[in-house]
Amino acid sequence: MPIRPVRRHSLTAMSALLLATSSWACSIYQTSTADRNCPIDVPGVTSQEVKVGVIVPDTGPLSAAFSSTRAAIQARISAANAAGGINGRRVVLEVQDDGSTPAGNLVAARQLVDDGDGDVFGVIEMSATASGSAQFLDTAGVPVTGVAAESEWSRHRNMFSTNYGALDQHTAVIGRFAASSGGTRAMIIREGANPASSESSDQLSASFASQNIPVVAVIDHTTGFVSADQIAAAAKAANADVLASSGAADVLASSVQAIRRNGAEVKTAFALFGYDARLLHDFGQSIAGLTFALVFNPNAQSPAQTAYRTTMNQFAPEVSDPDGATQREAYTEADLFLRGLAVAGPCPTRSAFVNGLRKVRDYDADGLLADPVDLRTTSGAVIRCRYFLRVARSGQSFEVVPGGGGRDKLEWCDNETGG
Repeated sequence: MPIRPVRRHSLTAMSALLLATSSWACSIYQTSTADRNCPIDVPGVTSQEVKVGVIVPDTGPLSAAFSSTRAAIQARISAANAAGGINGRRVVLEVQDDGSTPAGNLVAARQLVDDGDGDVFGVIEMSATASGSAQFLDTAGVPVTGVAAESEWSRHRNMFSTNYGALDQHTAVIGRFAASSGGTRAMIIREGANPASSESSDQLSASFASQNIPVVAVIDHTTGFVSADQIAAAAKAANADVLASSGAADVLASSVQAIRRNGAEVKTAFALFGYDARLLHDFGQSIAGLTFALVFNPNAQSPAQTAYRTTMNQFAPEVSDPDGATQREAYTEADLFLRGLAVAGPCPTRSAFVNGLRKVRDYDADGLLADPVDLRTTSGAVIRCRYFLRVARSGQSFEVVPGGGGRDKLEWCDNETGG
């Protein structure tokens, strides 16, 4: 089942569809008009607007993986503003770079929350180092939505996410996929300085162990210090036939290239993060067979998917592949923040945002998420199934590797029925 990058359409051709889908994108959050006489002075809130902070890794080793997230967040916010804002207020963004480190993440949060006129109402975090600011933002009562890439997200009531997959207790499904490919010995590539990558590496190890696949090597990759050829040599020395990455997808792709360039091969190579059609353009046939483990199926068709792609094409035309995993999640995390603002009411407070969103048991981004998220807990549900998307032999598309489980019989699950 080939999956090809979504083609760009002219705004003229899409104008009718955009008119219809813009109301989908925002109407559910239009609860009332703003109260111009709110009695409480709340940081970041005026009668006309709500200021929201955004923390992203614009620099450092995570910058490439998260490069499209700012545009995706802005697209969702722009669509909301075009439809009249939330409770009559425009949402404006103030962006800070955390440099891909926990320490930088804390600095970015302090600049957004404590910097005089720069005070924001809440924060959207698309970073794998949110642990740096988690306690500070919790103590300050600042509501946060974002990618739950670290276990810290499960410890704070003010932090919300649409995807708690990174916090799962280990599942056997990844080990099952490796075993089905004939894998017997695994090597893991991780970003040693990235806490989220280290946690995900541990989950990979546990999943492999459930299928009696030993992890024979773990290599810490740091851009500029460890080359793809060195990773390929390490895999050969360890006699590894499974190559798995909990870090940057382009590093895994370069390593697969290097392995093949040296006349070797692995049974399977897959990544937890970084699914993006740009890899096809950058690497093509040289990475045929490279696979991504995803919690969603980019090939699924629905009114919500169509509306999402239309909104991205309109408000973030610079994003070449709206179905990339990080940009899609950034969009939904921005949508989740808008939902929190809506439930906070016409006179929003930070506590009203947190308390209101913690009562939502079936958030699904109006259909964009296949499985609704119960926000009453701080850890979400354990995700027992994954879709595996593989680069086709031609190197020009992705194809689903059917697993026979889940809702559509395409997922790989912890048991054969996907239960």
